[in-house]
Amino acid sequence: MRTVTRAGVVTALLAVALTWGFWGAFAPAQAAKAAGDNPAPFINTLSPSAAAVGGRAFTLTVDGVGFVPASQVHWNGEPRPTAYLSAGQLTAQIDAADIAAAQAAAVTVINPLPGGGVSPPVLFVIQAPNPVPDVTGLSPAQAMVGDDAFAITVIGSGFVPGSTVLWNGEDRTTGYLNESMLVATIRASDVAAAGTAFVSVLSPAPGGGQSASARVFTIVYPAPTLELLEPVSVWAGGPAFTLTVAGSRFTHVSVVQWAGVDRPTAYVSSERLEAQISAAEIARAGAPSVRVFTPGPGGGLSTPLFADVQDDAIPPVTEVSGLKGTWHRATTTFTLVATDVGLGVERTFYRFGRSGDYLIGTNVTVPAPKNHSNDGLHTVQYFSIDKVLNWEFPVKQVQVGIDTRPPLTAVVAAKVARGGTLRPKYLVDDATSPRARDALLQVCNPSGKVVWHCDLGRPVTCTWRTGGACRVTLPKGTYRMRVLAHDLAGNAQSGTKSGTLTVY
Repeated sequence: MRTVTRAGVVTALLAVALTWGFWGAFAPAQAAKAAGDNPAPFINTLSPSAAAVGGRAFTLTVDGVGFVPASQVHWNGEPRPTAYLSAGQLTAQIDAADIAAAQAAAVTVINPLPGGGVSPPVLFVIQAPNPVPDVTGLSPAQAMVGDDAFAITVIGSGFVPGSTVLWNGEDRTTGYLNESMLVATIRASDVAAAGTAFVSVLSPAPGGGQSASARVFTIVYPAPTLELLEPVSVWAGGPAFTLTVAGSRFTHVSVVQWAGVDRPTAYVSSERLEAQISAAEIARAGAPSVRVFTPGPGGGLSTPLFADVQDDAIPPVTEVSGLKGTWHRATTTFTLVATDVGLGVERTFYRFGRSGDYLIGTNVTVPAPKNHSNDGLHTVQYFSIDKVLNWEFPVKQVQVGIDTRPPLTAVVAAKVARGGTLRPKYLVDDATSPRARDALLQVCNPSGKVVWHCDLGRPVTCTWRTGGACRVTLPKGTYRMRVLAHDLAGNAQSGTKSGTLTVY
């Protein structure tokens, strides 16, 4: 861009000084100005305030104060045809020759005597017109969807200070580097969606204008990256499921492919997608590929990960829950809990005894009627199958004892020297339990107070037993012995036959 030279400005100011000198004769008159004298003029603004070198003749509008019908506009000290519009506005005709060269022309207004005078000068700049800019390149010329705000360098020619980069016709914050390079800030919202944008340059007047050419800036989708699948493995023959895909640079148009086939995909974030995998796609075991595909512009296909579709060949495992011990004196219910590492449990079966039909269910009840008809040890067999018909084998079993009758006890009379060892002979009689849960020999004085006891352990029932050696430290005398016992179901003895103990 050409600028007004220092010499041009000096020339203009010299012309102003000469004009002021010429009109200096008016100064005494102004100093002695009487009522009715012309006012001193003053210029506020010029319109236009500048022009391009070599332009056409034009009308200059001068706004100010103190204008009179005889006011004259001067251009570099030379009068120009002037029209009076009001005390605040004049117009003057400026010839093409006046703006044929670059300069800063001094514009003044002169009011005639009496009074009057010359206004302070206002500069009118005549400069070479700004060139029409031309855009030849962009750096960078491409961005990814979702990028943050960034700077773009526009390369071309004819740039001037004040040139503005246009993005699809809209101004963007622009910095001037030189006549062939501008830098502009592109907003994040400008690259929020894939597509193209047109970049051009607009230079200010005089001259200037918008570049005839525009360069295409491309906004492309990033290539997706696949890092993790969840779940990692599924069972062949299983139901439809949602596959979560983790990675990076996913977009709203990214699609999960299962074995090369697009699956219904939901965008969760740039790092997560969810795809619907049908039951038909996991009907057989294998290792299907999983990829993420992002269509153009840009985009592409991620490297694959491989899903693990496993055959379910492992049968379920069934365990007993809620059964405390083997023997019970009341109706007992327990639960069969089956677990399966594969597709899950389909059915659990059980039966009483080792023959007969199986029942379907998980809650097993062994009754204990008061007529003692179900007393005894019962075997419950059970097993489960999973959803692909893997059978649990061998069949498991648990034994549940029902004993609703309390035991009877008896003890044989004995003699023992004081300080000697007693080996009592006793009986715990129970029709169902094979042994007692506990047995205790008690010795009472004549008033019935327990004065000594001996733990007999867990003796076998229905058989006379000889107790372990118990050292007797009781005083000499006669005592009564009795045996207290519980059977395995917890029933306490319903009666006991006592015996005499003689300590001598």
